[in-house]
Parts: sequence; structure tokens; C-alpha cells
Amino acid sequence: MRTTIVVVLLACVLLAGCADRITAPDSAPPTRAEDEAVVPPPEWPPADDATVAREDVAGQTPEQVVLALIDAINAHDWQTAYSLYTNQTVDYETYRDEWTLEDQVYSDFQVRETRVASEQPAAVRVTYIVDVEPLGEDPVKVDEPGQWWAVWKVDGLWKVQWMPVQ
Repeated sequence: MRTTIVVVLLACVLLAGCADRITAPDSAPPTRAEDEAVVPPPEWPPADDATVAREDVAGQTPEQVVLALIDAINAHDWQTAYSLYTNQTVDYETYRDEWTLEDQVYSDFQVRETRVASEQPAAVRVTYIVDVEPLGEDPVKVDEPGQWWAVWKVDGLWKVQWMPVQ
């Protein structure tokens, strides 16, 4: 039974990863609940609108939350890292166990640009190097033009989209 569940989950991950394009509904509500699906709109990344407030109710900007996530991951503060994601697809214990095993370490992490077109989503363009020590994989280096990470407001707080790379 366990093998069947693992095979089904792996198939779902592979199918999701092979999708051509991420789409969103035509109109998004002004805020999202923690358990709602979150996907960037088709015009990703959005054009920046300097008239839109950057700070959430805690006074944090999208780029500050992305940097806090990376700091938490590098410090192995799994509870904080988990709390900075929106729409978690796995429970905390599974997340903690997987990240402990992978032991990813980000270095030279740079926020290059942030765009906020409406109250949500924000797009944060980043470059970095990530090492996965115990698995013996080569470091992954993301140079310019970088990757766009989606950051959403959930209950008034910016949170990084689960699997943020778009």
C-alpha cells in the first residue's frame, strides 16, 4: 500500500512539473485563505506599480520575506521556514524531515528586483547558488537573468509560494 501511495504521489509531481503553463482564474479575490490554491497569473511576472503598498500588516516587504525564508533555511530553522510558505502541500513533520535530509544551503543569494502590480501577487527576481550536501549533487547556480519567485499576501502577510520558482 505504501509503495502505491508513493508511486501515485510521484506521478502527480511529475505531471505537475511537466505542465506547459500555469494559469489562474480570470479574477482573483483581494486576499486568500491559507488553504486556497495559489498560482501566478498568465502575465508573469507582472509589471510593477509603484503606487501599490509594498508592506504587509507586519511591515514586511516581499523581498524581506524571501530573504527571511532563505535565512531560516540556512539556519535549519524549519518551523520559521515552513511558516513563511503559503499553501503548504505537506505537513510540517514531512517538510522538516525532507529538508533535514537534503540540507540545502543557499549562498550568494541576491534579490535583483521586486514587482508588485496589485495587492498580490508580488514577483521577486533572485539569483543564488544552492548546495545539497548529503546527496552529493553538484551545486545549482542561478545567474542573471535569475528566477522569479511568487510571493502572495495571505491574511495580510506576505508569504512565499510553495515551490516558488516560476
